[in-house]
Amino acid sequence: MTGLTSVLAALLILSGGPKIERIDPPHWWASMGVDSLELLVEGSNLIGRQIRVKGQGVSLIAARPAENKRYIYVTLSIARAAPAQAVRIIADGPQADTAEFILRPRTMDHSRIGLDPSDVMYLIMVDRFANGDTSNDVVRGMRQSTVDRKDPLGRHGGDLRGVRDRVGYLDTLGVTALWLCPILENDQPRTSYHGYAITDHYRVDPRLGANRDYTLLAEELHRRRMRLVMDVVLNHVGDQHRLFVQPPSPDWINQWSEYTQTSGRENTNFDPYATEQDKMRFRKGWFDRMMPDLNTTNPHVRRYLLQNTLWWIEEAGVDALRVDTWTYPDQEFANMWTSEVRRVYPGIFIFGETWVDSHASQAFYLEKFPFNPSSRLQSTTDFQTYNALREVLTEKPGWDVGVGRLYRTLAADYLYAKPGELVTFLDNHDLPRIAGVVNGDVQKLRIGLALLLSIRGIPCITYGTECGFASTADHGTIRQDMPGGWPGDTAAFGRPLNKDADQWNEWLRRLLQFRRQHTAMQTGTMKHITPENGVYAVTRANSKEIIACIVNTDNTTQTLSLKRLDDVLKGSRRVRAVPSGREYLLTDDVTLAPYASMLMVFDAP
Repeated sequence: MTGLTSVLAALLILSGGPKIERIDPPHWWASMGVDSLELLVEGSNLIGRQIRVKGQGVSLIAARPAENKRYIYVTLSIARAAPAQAVRIIADGPQADTAEFILRPRTMDHSRIGLDPSDVMYLIMVDRFANGDTSNDVVRGMRQSTVDRKDPLGRHGGDLRGVRDRVGYLDTLGVTALWLCPILENDQPRTSYHGYAITDHYRVDPRLGANRDYTLLAEELHRRRMRLVMDVVLNHVGDQHRLFVQPPSPDWINQWSEYTQTSGRENTNFDPYATEQDKMRFRKGWFDRMMPDLNTTNPHVRRYLLQNTLWWIEEAGVDALRVDTWTYPDQEFANMWTSEVRRVYPGIFIFGETWVDSHASQAFYLEKFPFNPSSRLQSTTDFQTYNALREVLTEKPGWDVGVGRLYRTLAADYLYAKPGELVTFLDNHDLPRIAGVVNGDVQKLRIGLALLLSIRGIPCITYGTECGFASTADHGTIRQDMPGGWPGDTAAFGRPLNKDADQWNEWLRRLLQFRRQHTAMQTGTMKHITPENGVYAVTRANSKEIIACIVNTDNTTQTLSLKRLDDVLKGSRRVRAVPSGREYLLTDDVTLAPYASMLMVFDAP
């Protein structure tokens, strides 16, 4: 060996051979209908190595080193006929390293995938619902590992096993779909319980369980013909995410010379007079100091997020997607992402969080809206109806306030191609609890719930509504623990917290079960009357039956002539009360006590 050869050999030994430490996504599936896949290969001493791929029907399109020497973008071509197999990814050289990338056979049954107006969603913040496995309460090495149920912003110990153990309860309650706040790893030093600061896109947070626990939950739901809704975050990550701490390149994150928070002005997405600075501030400003903004104009970021979504749908058997902060990412990317997800999974249902202040803004983001022709988003969170329903319960009725606002809101449904697919709600994980908003008034709460479950849309109820959760304070307290969900709790799971809640608990349960069994209430043709003196009525009808919801939102007794509904009722007056089932005969004039609600079934004429 010459002196020069010896020196080179010594340098190679000192520098070490290549080492593939991680591949995102960690595996894939044969026959997915995705012809090319970009792997983010991470490791050491990878730069300058020849990347080779060995697999049947799988070939290398490109291997491009990232700016950060820890990463290489490896793009594979996957033939449609490529079988399930172990594909070998080889970092070549004198000391080569090989990693297996598994193409699995597809086993998930996606025949019932989706969400529709027959469903009632139930929103769960997993950390606050039920603790089914105390062994994962504290996970060594995680930044926020303590459990303190007295701390509103701390971790409380709820997990996926706790949710799975209560699927029978939820089925009996009458809900048909579970929307879980994000369940991916949030290894943040504080407020990590809520899930919206993701630190690993391919790992369930260990304090909630393992990836397998998510799949087992989906399987249990599907066994009962219930559906799983995954909460997806496209706009930002947690500031402890390795792809923020050591990004493949700085432009994975929207960069500013100093911390710049988003303006929250989603109107700049379509405002014809918006300045470029204002557009930039909204789209690229960070959501929070702990939640850096992803640059969704970067093609590698786009591929990463899209593939991650497809991976979880296939891995766990997800039925629908709720997308957090829909208006914030680059809208060209958002529309591309939606189109591709729906191409691979034609039956998937996607709704975006659009916390906006007008019908026009809400309609803009939906598909078939003429001024946003690229959109493929099927549904949004219907904040216009939320605001109207809340006003029904808190404002004295008038021409355009109180129940008048609800009438005007629903009259604006001409803006939407499919208003029946909008997601409706009385509160959620970010909003004051509706029972607190009405100061525990049972009559008003019944009005709100009866309207929510009667009008068009896919209704969503936040966990604990049936128990009387009434906090209107900060996020930590509105996200309180479900009673009976923890070892040592004295309360029975899902039981009312007080006597007022007891008055609607069983009523709500029976109403949800009724809606689940009656297609007229889900998809029947909707009609409503213009409100007068605080009285409003909505009907849902199909060929078998007519369901009418009549409410008096005034503080005085009022009368409604049923002749105003005879376009639908055709003179029918024999009814069955919902949910009690009591049958009786009505006269033309119905008297309603202050803050009264009536739900009735009429036989179809």
